[in-house]
Amino acid sequence: MKAAGFDMRFEITDHMGLDVVHKSATYPISAMSDGEKAALLLAAEMLLAPVGSIQLLDEPERHFHRSVSPTLISGLIEARPDCGFVVSTHDLDLVERINIINNSVYFVKNVNWSPQGTGQVPCSGVSALSIKQAA
Repeated sequence: MKAAGFDMRFEITDHMGLDVVHKSATYPISAMSDGEKAALLLAAEMLLAPVGSIQLLDEPERHFHRSVSPTLISGLIEARPDCGFVVSTHDLDLVERINIINNSVYFVKNVNWSPQGTGQVPCSGVSALSIKQAA
């Protein structure tokens, strides 16, 4: 999180509250910005995920500023080499800026969904194109 600009630590107050220390400012955890809260929750989920699990990051561009999301996501992926990651996004710039190591990126052009209860496979006809693969 530090590389993405979230260089913060937490302190327990005298009244058993929790303060955030960010740069030279100290403020209660309830005063964190929405972006700070989202980054903290995402980092906690990723860092505490079971070993060998698959983590889905669904449209991270909806929760983070464009200048933060590639660095934050790359840092979390690098911190958990034991996990697999699926990043679902509409932001092709984000895809280009994420540090891809030993991974592939696929552009999904279309998916045919079947209604539930039809007895058919719920997803078929996936058309994808590999646009970036690790060397």
